[in-house]
Amino acid sequence: MQVYNLKPDEKRHKSDATFEYVVTKGAQEIFKHTETTADMKQTGDQVTIERLLPLASFSPGKYTLEVSAKDALANQSITRTAEFTVKEPATTKTASNSAPGR
Repeated sequence: MQVYNLKPDEKRHKSDATFEYVVTKGAQEIFKHTETTADMKQTGDQVTIERLLPLASFSPGKYTLEVSAKDALANQSITRTAEFTVKEPATTKTASNSAPGR
């Protein structure tokens, strides 16, 4: 995800934004993480976000990811959501089950 037009501080020329990632399953919050532009060491008017979610710890089912960006200097925020599904792990046949006649 890319966030554009963050307002830079006039003296330091650095942005001041907070990003929050929330994963829910139904009404239950499963995962939440918050970070700032200072944490990310990105200080310009544009931020690129690329994060991995710990999907192996999620049970199968439908989830919603909500990403919120809040620009403290411009007093603006934006939120985007996306739905995704975690499926059961694929099962693999063992060698003894796949050989004919055994």
